[in-house]
Amino acid sequence: MARKTAISSALPESSRLPPPEVKPVERDDLRYQQDLDGAPRARDQDFGYLNYLQVFDMPNGQELWELKVYSVPVQAGLEAHVREVYFAP
Repeated sequence: MARKTAISSALPESSRLPPPEVKPVERDDLRYQQDLDGAPRARDQDFGYLNYLQVFDMPNGQELWELKVYSVPVQAGLEAHVREVYFAP
């Protein structure tokens, strides 16, 4: 008869800390925030797009423009999530 073993329901712990919480800045009906969505766009990177500042019109929620704040060099052999760099408070 096969012996039953207990399966741990605990999730594995991550070795990487979560990104810092940087709240959007709102002024004159505009919201400035880091692009944490990472949605594919015509940009010059092949992974998350966390180096862009987005500006939204608050009354209608429309994105007005974005600005590349810094470059993230691609390093061969590193997974995309290791290369992510976040804005800091």
